Amino acid sequence: MSERALRRRRFLGTAMAGAAGAFALGGVADAAESLDWPPHGDAPPVLPAPPAGFTWTLDPAKSDDFSGEALNTDKWSTEHWIEINNNIVAFKPDNATVHRDKLHIWLKKEPYKGVNYTGGYVRSKFYMAEDTYIEVRARMIPHVANVNSAIWMYDVPDPALNPNVEIDMHEYLRPLDKPNEVHNSFHLWYKKPGSQPGPPADSHTSLANVDWLHRSNLDAGYHVYGLERRKKGTGSGRPGGFVRFYLDGVPHWTYGATFIPELVTQPRPLIFNVNGNAGIPVDSHLPASMQVDWVRVYNLTEQ
Repeated sequence: MSERALRRRRFLGTAMAGAAGAFALGGVADAAESLDWPPHGDAPPVLPAPPAGFTWTLDPAKSDDFSGEALNTDKWSTEHWIEINNNIVAFKPDNATVHRDKLHIWLKKEPYKGVNYTGGYVRSKFYMAEDTYIEVRARMIPHVANVNSAIWMYDVPDPALNPNVEIDMHEYLRPLDKPNEVHNSFHLWYKKPGSQPGPPADSHTSLANVDWLHRSNLDAGYHVYGLERRKKGTGSGRPGGFVRFYLDGVPHWTYGATFIPELVTQPRPLIFNVNGNAGIPVDSHLPASMQVDWVRVYNLTEQ
């Protein structure tokens, strides 16, 4: 049976899982556990599963194998609520394509809306909150293009949702200098009470972040980026929930949500995009794409 057939077979199933790794209580973040990843030189698992020790059920309505040659518009939108990023990249719906069972998010050198580059953007129409685990198997855009590839969760800022939570599962912020760097972060965005939902936000707090180095460049192959949002802590006596980040099935950072429960409870869509947050792209290496193989969303059904 081929690897893709195995993935499809597993994609339709229900998994047993559970969490391990360091815990950051009350919003105090643990440092990354290893700068030489994976620990002890172990090869990353080919088919990582949800966290072991609990029962998780795959949610097919919120998962996608990107089969065929077209994006499933029942699940995904290519429309962004902003047009231009950093006065460098304009988002263009045509820059998100599906080809040979992969989602491609393109960065291109072309004039559009007053800037010189266009970028792709895809946002889920489904939302996720507490007691979920998300897996994304993706390959970052070639680092020589100097383009940020982002896997994140956010939504249109709304005063009724203050603080509007942003969770960055990974950003490729320094691809030329550190093409093997994994970046995870939290941001809080605020709108003035009584204002209308929509950009821009009125204020911003960079809450916490972790940068650590994988043993190889992130554009050299596919990796599985995972995010667990749990309303209750692992084990007795944990007063609050947590958010835990994974790479290739291994947990590497956990952040406690005791004082900011919205990190866990606020429903957020999943977003993929390429943008100018790394600086000016390198024209000679364009067009280039970030590639997403699949998305899986699991719901915790038994603790």
